[in-house]
Amino acid sequence: MKYTIYLRFLIYGILALTVLSACGDMDSNTGEAITSFTQLKSQFIEPSKEYGTIPFFVWNSKITRQDIGTFMLEFSEAGCGGVFIHARPGLITSYITDEWHELFNYALEAGKALGLNVWIYDEYNFPSGFAGGHVPAEMPESYNQGQGIQMKKTDILPKDAKDYFFVLKKEKGHFTEIADPAIESGSRGEYYLFSKAYYDKGGFCRIYRVKSLISVV
Repeated sequence: MKYTIYLRFLIYGILALTVLSACGDMDSNTGEAITSFTQLKSQFIEPSKEYGTIPFFVWNSKITRQDIGTFMLEFSEAGCGGVFIHARPGLITSYITDEWHELFNYALEAGKALGLNVWIYDEYNFPSGFAGGHVPAEMPESYNQGQGIQMKKTDILPKDAKDYFFVLKKEKGHFTEIADPAIESGSRGEYYLFSKAYYDKGGFCRIYRVKSLISVV
C-alpha cells in the first residue's frame, strides 16, 4: 500500500516537472510564473492553446469554404488548440493546385479569427513526399527502387531464385549470401529469398504489390 502511494507521488512529481518545463515556468493564461500546484493543476483542467488538443482536420472529399468554416468553428468550440490539415484518400479537390492553396489560406485566416493554430500535414498519400502520386508520375526512377522487402523461406532453392533481389542460405546459425543462385538451383537447404515490394500504382493507395526483379524489368 505504501509503495503504491509513493509511486503515485513520484508520477505526480514527474508530471509536474514535465508541465513546468513545457510551459517554460509560465502560465500561458496569465503570463505569470507557475509557483503552486493549483496553477499547475489548472493547466491540466483547461490547457492553453499552446498545449491543448490538436486533432487532424481531414480533407478527403470536395473541399469548400463553407465546410472549412463549419469545421473550424466546431474545433474552436470543442476547445482545440489548433488543427493539422491532413489530405487523405477520397480527396476530390486536386492536391497542391491553386485551388488547394486558396482553400488552405482560407483555413489559415479562419484559424486566426478563431484563435486556432493551423498546421499542414504533408503525407498525401503515404509515405511522406508521395504528394498524391505526383512525385512518382513525374519521376518514375523514384518508384522503381521498391518501398520494402518481402521474405520467402524455402527448403529447396527454386529455378527462378536468380530473379530475386538477393538470396541467403543459413548454415549452422550463420547466413551466407548466394551470389549466383543458378549454380545451386534445386539444392536443398535453409534458403531465404528476398524480393522488392512496390505500392500499387492504381489510385496511389497504401497497398503492397510484391514482384520479383524479373517482373519489373
